[in-house]
Amino acid sequence: MISVQMYSPEGVLNGTFEHLPDTYQEDLSPNDVFLILEYQNRYYEKTAGADYEGTSHNKIVRFIRTSAMLEGLDYTTEEIRTVLEAEADYLTEFGFE
Repeated sequence: MISVQMYSPEGVLNGTFEHLPDTYQEDLSPNDVFLILEYQNRYYEKTAGADYEGTSHNKIVRFIRTSAMLEGLDYTTEEIRTVLEAEADYLTEFGFE
């Protein structure tokens, strides 16, 4: 029998949270991770995914940080980078490059 994993946003959220270092799992809630990933999606929606592969990581982090601050949230640059790296690790493990 062949086992096929299905991609789901909830799976990405859970996988990303599980890939965070323990100290970040203590400092950030799953909802914080959700919001950071949501801001990342807003960035790609705003830019229509233009230059998805070549987009500067710094631009995305800056967009997320600014968007969060406008909503009264204060995520550090390091927290945002760590969440994005955890998501990339999870997606790579899942089979996305």
